[in-house]
Amino acid sequence: MPSSDRDPSVVDEQRAWASPESLAYYQAHRQRADELYPSERFFLPGVLRQITSMLDVGCAAGGFSDVVRSFNPQVEYFGVDVVPAFVEAARTSHPEATFAVGDGLTFPTPPESFDLVHASGVLHLNRRYRDMVSAMWSQTRRFLLCDLRLTTGEPEIGRLDSPFNERDPVSLPYVVLSVTDALQMFSALFPQPDFIRIKGYPHEASTSATLRNPRVLMAFALVEKGAGDAPPAIEVDLGG
Repeated sequence: MPSSDRDPSVVDEQRAWASPESLAYYQAHRQRADELYPSERFFLPGVLRQITSMLDVGCAAGGFSDVVRSFNPQVEYFGVDVVPAFVEAARTSHPEATFAVGDGLTFPTPPESFDLVHASGVLHLNRRYRDMVSAMWSQTRRFLLCDLRLTTGEPEIGRLDSPFNERDPVSLPYVVLSVTDALQMFSALFPQPDFIRIKGYPHEASTSATLRNPRVLMAFALVEKGAGDAPPAIEVDLGG
C-alpha cells in the first residue's frame, strides 16, 4: 500500500512502533511458539490446524510467520504492518511469507481472501479499533481472531508510554472495553457471526500503561463466519 493510501491519523497515532527500539525488539522476539502469551494459546493452535491461509494485521518484523508454521506448515501467511521498516525487515528475514505496508483499515486483497484474519497486540492500542475489526471481518471467510483488553467495570482509554524504553518518548492509546461493548461490537458485524467466543483472565496491564484501573482482563475473541441468518451463539469465559 503506497504511503498516500494509509490513513494519516493511524500513521500518526501509531508512530511509536517506528522507533529503533521497537524494531530491535521485534527482530529478536516473537519468533517461536514458546514465546506465545497464555491468552494466545486459548484459540490459536487449534484454529491454525483448520486453515490454509492467514492475514496477520500488525505483523511487525514477521517473526510470527514462523510461529504459525510451527503449528501448520501449510499455512500461506500474509502480514501487514503500518511501519514500512517492519515490512522491509520481514521481507528480508522471512522470504517464504508475503508482507505489505498497511494501516489495518484498507487491504490490497479482495474480501474473504483468507481463512483466518488475526491481530494480536494491535486493537487495544488503536483508537480506530472498531473500524479495524470491521475491515478484518471483511477479509476473512471463516475466522477472526484478535485480542482485547476488557473490564467488568467502567471502560476507559488510557495511555501507554515508551513501551520499549525509547530514548525519544513516544505514546499510544490504551483502550479498555467493557465486556458488553466488545460483544456488541462483534454481534454488529455484517454478515452477523455464527459464533463469538471470548476467553481471558485477570492481569495487571503493562507497567508502561497509565489507567484508572490497571487490573484488566487479557482476552482473545474468536469470531466465526457462517450463514449469518440467526443471532450468534456466545461463549464468554474470563476466569482464567
